[in-house]
Amino acid sequence: MGKKPVSIFHESSQTFLAMRVTSAMTFWKRLLGWMGKRTVRDGEALLLSPCSRIHTCFMKIPIDVLFLDRDSRVVGVLERVKPFQFPPSFRRACMVVELPEGTIARKGVQVFDQLRIVARREEGRQEDSKQS
Repeated sequence: MGKKPVSIFHESSQTFLAMRVTSAMTFWKRLLGWMGKRTVRDGEALLLSPCSRIHTCFMKIPIDVLFLDRDSRVVGVLERVKPFQFPPSFRRACMVVELPEGTIARKGVQVFDQLRIVARREEGRQEDSKQS
């Protein structure tokens, strides 16, 4: 994952959940996350790794949250998490994807679904960065 731009692909629907993914791989980036952000557009996501638990303190908007295991399989789903919450953690989670509110319902994401973290090339084509 690192500093390369990535997208998140949902195998079940054969669609991208997010084309504009911000990676939060350091303690401070994970802690701050989307704090203070007033809007999140469709197609945006925040990928937190390593991570198995989140908070929504000081957030301005509700979000959808996916908890992923080391193989990018969904192990937890939380929809419409409101600001100033401490939602439950999911034991096997090692990554979290924060999405705009309503994304999970619109895309039909469920526990056990397989996601792929896909590296984006500069010319816009996609390439696998994680084999399933």
